[in-house]
Amino acid sequence: MAVFTEEFAENIQAACEAGTAEAAKAIARALDFSPEILVGAAGPFDPEQPGASFRGPGLLLAVAAEGEAVVLALPEASGLLPDWAAEPDAAGKRKLTTLAQELGAALLPADIAPDDHLAGPCRDLAGAIAAGAFTPGAGVVPLSLTVGDRSATFALAWGAQNPQAMFLSEEEGDEADDHPPADAFAREDDFSDFHFKGDIPPPPTYQDLPPYGKSLLRIKVPVIVTLARKKEQVGRIVDLAPGSLIQFDKSCEETLDLEVADQRVAEGEAVKVGDKFGLRLTSMTLPGERFFAVRGRRDA
Repeated sequence: MAVFTEEFAENIQAACEAGTAEAAKAIARALDFSPEILVGAAGPFDPEQPGASFRGPGLLLAVAAEGEAVVLALPEASGLLPDWAAEPDAAGKRKLTTLAQELGAALLPADIAPDDHLAGPCRDLAGAIAAGAFTPGAGVVPLSLTVGDRSATFALAWGAQNPQAMFLSEEEGDEADDHPPADAFAREDDFSDFHFKGDIPPPPTYQDLPPYGKSLLRIKVPVIVTLARKKEQVGRIVDLAPGSLIQFDKSCEETLDLEVADQRVAEGEAVKVGDKFGLRLTSMTLPGERFFAVRGRRDA
């Protein structure tokens, strides 16, 4: 059964009201402005008449879970979007994806477990909404953003059955024919970024990978955040009991390690995302290099 139904309206509105402070902080970090957020009343959403919040160019975010998605849109006409958001570079794309993750954690009910996050600029919000194939029970919560004397609506709609197509619809002309249709992708976590046009060719996307490469990206590996490590004698470990304190040499001001499959890949700092714990990455750690001697071929 899909998560996003008509009965979901009260829960999502309550979650939005509880998460406005965290959402405002996430927007400030990503989009360089700190808004006051007022949550409006949830109501039905008509994709054929989406309203001003889903017209013209703007920023589009999607949080997918259990076959459907919540979509957030901020029109360019609001005047709140920074200039770089229209054509983000690699760092900008990561920033927008992080924004989608943080807004999903702040504004969605705690029992929603997102499968994937998509984010990027959109030339036609209404066209993207039409491509999203919203369910008949779709709904929307208007989020009023106020910055000084400017205000805009950052609308949150749920019930998109094909969020991937909303981003694939950004491709125009013959380039779109080079990619398979949206329904050719079997899993929601196979979403990929759409292409950005310009003088520089776009980087390879998920669709450009060979089959074995796609299968590698589906492998699940354990992701561990390590606070600190130390060695203790077995005798002290067996004496541990509820209330025992273990002191580490690491300062509480130091960064935390992110390990993937027992390999340290990044460092970061602890953050609070809604009522959950998160890690904001501050630096990446390159894997250690290994060198092997190359022996010359022996002639017989």
